[in-house]
Amino acid sequence: MTIDKAQLKALAEAAHSDLPDWRPDFGLTDEQKRFSMCASPSTILALLAEIKLLETWRTAFLAERDAQICQRDQLKAELAGLRTGYEAQNQVIAELRKDAERYNWAICRVQCAEALSAVVICHDGYKDKINERVDAYMEAWPCPVAAMAKEASRG
Repeated sequence: MTIDKAQLKALAEAAHSDLPDWRPDFGLTDEQKRFSMCASPSTILALLAEIKLLETWRTAFLAERDAQICQRDQLKAELAGLRTGYEAQNQVIAELRKDAERYNWAICRVQCAEALSAVVICHDGYKDKINERVDAYMEAWPCPVAAMAKEASRG
């Protein structure tokens, strides 16, 4: 049911100006009289004013809610970016730790240094290939000093 509030307001204002002391006594039952007294033009005008105020509050509330949703979505996107950056940073740290393990292994013993020298010369500066071969040598010839350094770094 839709109420034409503008028409209802115009009718209530006209009735209120014509009948400021609303007293319906034209053959109604007691319940109908009580209802008519409660539904006076001034009551209708007050209800319309309250509806208008509530609609204003509703509009403001919905606007604030939409702004909060927008801010939440922006914060979610920012958090996702931070997580991606955090994961990338952890990957870089893991790679640096592996490089540090290789360095500790290489300086651990003379034979490690000799093997490293041979790998570097053989692969002519291709870092991925050099790292792959050094990792294989590290598996074959573990260095106790490098193992202790690895444990200390994870501490």
